[in-house]
Amino acid sequence: MLSHNFEKYHGGDIRPPRGDIWVSLSRQSQFYLNKKAFEVLGSPEAVSLYFSREDTAIAIEPAFPSFHENLRVRRGMNGYHISALGFCTHYGITPQKTIRFIDPVLTPEKQLILRLTQTTLVGANRAHHADPARD
Repeated sequence: MLSHNFEKYHGGDIRPPRGDIWVSLSRQSQFYLNKKAFEVLGSPEAVSLYFSREDTAIAIEPAFPSFHENLRVRRGMNGYHISALGFCTHYGITPQKTIRFIDPVLTPEKQLILRLTQTTLVGANRAHHADPARD
């Protein structure tokens, strides 16, 4: 007999609909922002990252690239990347696979709020496993 303790999946599609803000975090501590997310932040050269322990949330806000604590935003093939290994290590943020933040919120102060309690897995496990049949 089946148990009826099902959980509803709230993650949506793993591909961003056109025009939606899309932010993900890889297990290598790289934030990925799509063009829309980058633009709503004002297309910054650098960002500041903040963490709220109380809300288990991350805030990304535009910042001056000349300050050492700010992180550069780099253009990638399909979006923009922020290397955040120090930030993630400091706060113990260690996704095992790439996660996408569901419904990022842009504040009037131009902070993009990402809740770690509202994520979904989007990355494949890239670990290589040998195929014993081929050996």
